[in-house]
Amino acid sequence: MMKVPRMELLESAKAPQYCDSMMVTQTQLGFQFLFGYRDFPDNPEVTKAFAKVSMSPQHFKAMFNAMKEQLEKFEQEYGEIILKKDVRMAER
Repeated sequence: MMKVPRMELLESAKAPQYCDSMMVTQTQLGFQFLFGYRDFPDNPEVTKAFAKVSMSPQHFKAMFNAMKEQLEKFEQEYGEIILKKDVRMAER
């Protein structure tokens, strides 16, 4: 069994960033994510991106599976998360 490497935070990543907006795009070579936040009330139509992350299709699928597992654990413990109709991913 492969040993899971220890994760060390870069100094720039030690303070958490609140994210209420995310966009994902893909090509044949991989996936790219933009993470950001809505600039309410100053400019509600603008999302300010603070991170851009790219990964291979294999890493994306592994991350997706890990996130799905964590979501299922969360909902088992705290109840189902209900999304409002207007909460959706931005389409490009």
